[in-house]
This record gives sequence, structure tokens and C-alpha cells, in this order.
Amino acid sequence: MSHFFKYKNLYITPPGAAVGGLSSSQLSLPVPSPDKGGGFLGKASNLLKVKHSHAQSTGNTASEPGLISQITTNARKRTRNKLYMKKQQIRIACWNIKTVYSKDHELIPELNEHKIDICALSETKKKVKETTKLNNYILVYSGVPKDQRATSGVGVAINYKYEQNIESIEYVCDRILRVKIMFDQPIHIISVYAPDINKPEEMSMDFYENLQSAIDKIPRHEKIILLGDLNARI
Repeated sequence: MSHFFKYKNLYITPPGAAVGGLSSSQLSLPVPSPDKGGGFLGKASNLLKVKHSHAQSTGNTASEPGLISQITTNARKRTRNKLYMKKQQIRIACWNIKTVYSKDHELIPELNEHKIDICALSETKKKVKETTKLNNYILVYSGVPKDQRATSGVGVAINYKYEQNIESIEYVCDRILRVKIMFDQPIHIISVYAPDINKPEEMSMDFYENLQSAIDKIPRHEKIILLGDLNARI
């Protein structure tokens, strides 16, 4: 069953990015409509400029982030009474890490190697909701309660230099996490891990209803970046 939901100013990762390989392209978000290779229908204003960079895949599908995006924002600087715009690039990635417990020693080195500022993590299999610091990254996790078996879980890794930019965190459920980060404009990072085709249809419906509800809470003029594993099938 196909699922579509309403949105405004919503940006999602290009569906062509392979797990374990970094995609390469340059585009302005949002992604194209489905007939042109994109994932959702609709329009958005005030587009963020995104430049995708790539690295050679190692062949290990769980050893590196699945997508790196460079988002260009504007930072103002005044000199000699003249105001000009200075570009600031923010590198964003998403990674189905399978489980954070066996990959915790790989996570930070990979993010540092690819100079990632923000990374959405899916299938972390980490329980409870918490925010921790690991080396030079702040890790935000949203999972099931301690007394339940962890089969999902999502997270967001944010470079410590942006700690003061984090404005709010919403632990929607064990499959959806939203982090609002302030740059020259507010950006909402939504990390998701959708149920796969083998899960009950009711679980999928609950997931998309929760995702729709999380998006509806965001003001229309604020940017949304949706990242993660949507378990899409063609």
C-alpha cells in the first residue's frame, strides 16, 4: 500500500542513495516529483541549496553513512558599513546503522572522516529516550521502553559545535525523532525508520499518522528535512 501525506516546505533525501554508498549530485530541494525520481508531490518556497558530495563505497553496507548533503545557509557579516552574505555549508547524512551497540566504535570515526555536521540514524535498536555526548558529537536517541524488545529506534548525531543551535527536541516515538536547529533560519531535522513490508498494516498506518502529526506542528515558513530509512519498495 502506498502512503502519501500532506506537507509544506518539506525536503527528503533523494531515494536513489544506496545503503553504504555516498550519492553524488547537485540539486535544489525539495526533490523532484515521483515521475521525475522524487518521493513526494507538492511545492515549497525559499529552497535551501544542497550540494551532494560522494566517496568511494567500501562495499560494507553498514560501515558508512548512506548520504551526505551540503546545505548552504546564509550568515551575515558586517565590514566597513557594508553588509554582505557569507555562505555556510552544513553537511548532513543519513545512516541505517542496524544497531548502535556494535557500531558505536565506528560511528564517530566515520562521521569525522566524512566531516558530517548532522547525521540521522535509523534502526539503532537503542532503548529509551535520551541525549548523550560522545567525543565531539551530541547523540539524541528515541527508542522503546526498557521492558520492551528493541527492533527499531532512531537518532540524530549533531556536531558539538552546534550545541547552542539546538532549540528543541521532540521524541515522537521509537520510529520518529524531530530536532529543531537554529541557523540563520530554523531547520527541523526529522529522523525516521518506517516499518518494513512484513510488519502489520496497522503499524504502518500509525507510523504515517504520527509523522503527519509531527509535520503539522511545524510552522509553514520553517524548513523541514526528512531523513532516514523509509523501507520503500518499487
